[in-house]
Amino acid sequence: MTNVRYDRLFPFEWYSFMQENHPVFFHPKQKKWHVFKYHDVKRVLSDHTNFVQAVRSEEKATSPIETSLIGLNPPNHRQMRQLVSKVFTPKSIEDLKPRIRAIAKELLDNVIEKGEMDIVKDFAYPLPVIVIAEMLGIPKEDRDMFKKWSDDIVASAELGAFDFNNEKTSLRQKAKNITNQLHIIQKFRKAEKELGNYFKQIFNERRENPSDDLISMLIQAEVDGRKLTEFELLGFCSLLLVAGNETTTNLIGNALFSFHYFPEVPTHLRKHPEDIKKAIEEVLRYRSMVRSLERIAANDVEINGHLIRKGQLVHVWLGSANQDPDVFHKPDKLNIHRNNLQHVAFGHGIHFCLGAPLARLEVEIALEEMFTHFSDIQLIPNVEYQLNALDGIENLPISFSKA
Repeated sequence: MTNVRYDRLFPFEWYSFMQENHPVFFHPKQKKWHVFKYHDVKRVLSDHTNFVQAVRSEEKATSPIETSLIGLNPPNHRQMRQLVSKVFTPKSIEDLKPRIRAIAKELLDNVIEKGEMDIVKDFAYPLPVIVIAEMLGIPKEDRDMFKKWSDDIVASAELGAFDFNNEKTSLRQKAKNITNQLHIIQKFRKAEKELGNYFKQIFNERRENPSDDLISMLIQAEVDGRKLTEFELLGFCSLLLVAGNETTTNLIGNALFSFHYFPEVPTHLRKHPEDIKKAIEEVLRYRSMVRSLERIAANDVEINGHLIRKGQLVHVWLGSANQDPDVFHKPDKLNIHRNNLQHVAFGHGIHFCLGAPLARLEVEIALEEMFTHFSDIQLIPNVEYQLNALDGIENLPISFSKA
């Protein structure tokens, strides 16, 4: 299709090419539409009449997470979201600040004498895992299991990965891809089973001895006069586990990686920490921590001159939308002083990420504490970076001096 290759680590040139030449593109092998421009992406995400989630009933669902918020349409989505929104009120998020800061300080104190660390493995991953585990009421000794289960569940997103670079794939490569996909499926099923059994045990304990944690609240809650089924409880908790740590981990890693290429940004933030909030929004726009989302056309509908038929899959590229030059001036530049920061990194419409305020707060505190603890932060050279299924950087070794 094009000589411009899709580079997951640096996709900006490819985004630009697709926006200019194929803003709405049907991939015949994948049998999916791909949408790249900002306003088209927002339209798909906000029009929940014509573009819906692939909803399955509890009886037909193959995974509890399919019955959680991420897999619901109105009116069920509204009812469930109102329930969980009680936990994510501005006051409840604000009340977490002292604990989040204490966790961040402890993690950085553990490495400050070493002069180097892997910012993802040593800091960006454990920080949100500890926070969400404490919110759910999970014992400290079980956090590592939680992270592994989360990683294996998120890895299943790779099953929908796209290869725009090679239209002709060798038989050997096809076989390798199939083997890899089977391995991912096996890990996903194992993780989901183990996580489900673990949560069921916690549910039984909380029914006998309710606490002030999130799981106890969900067990006692009612939606339209009924309690949540155990399958719905599993879906909620699984979603909170995955979304509660992967987005924050990716965002912290993306911020430090981006600062390396725009060193004037951290220099400015050290002198003007009040601009950290703006910097976070610009990092969200510049290097979106979730690559894309998928919907199904509920009706025949036209987008940008293309007729999408009822039942066809529609893949919206959040990363590309946030790099649209018709909306963001010089989008390939990390400019924390730009006026327009209306990105779609957290989605848009009724499925806008419920945990966005918590993720923003965690990253704000993380950057504040890093700038307080460290000076002269540098990426260690000649590193081969690994990306997770959501395009978050999995390894980011840095060196630093003690501030």
